[in-house]
Amino acid sequence: MVSAYDEANQLYWPAKYETVLGVCAGEVPRHEWKFVTTKLFRACGYPRELPNNLQLYNLHGHSFAAAHFLASVAVF
Repeated sequence: MVSAYDEANQLYWPAKYETVLGVCAGEVPRHEWKFVTTKLFRACGYPRELPNNLQLYNLHGHSFAAAHFLASVAVF
């Protein structure tokens, strides 16, 4: 199971469970992810590319990062 993990706001659940992988948003290129700890990963938190500065106003965050991570793992 994969869950969004927001350490800054102390939103850990359900990612704190032993059988759940936590994913948080970070500066990671799309379709890639980074290993942070045994159960924590970092992935891109933006859903799609938008032109110019519009990307800053696009919805983004840990939930999108969890979805990107899970999609990357599913491809393997």
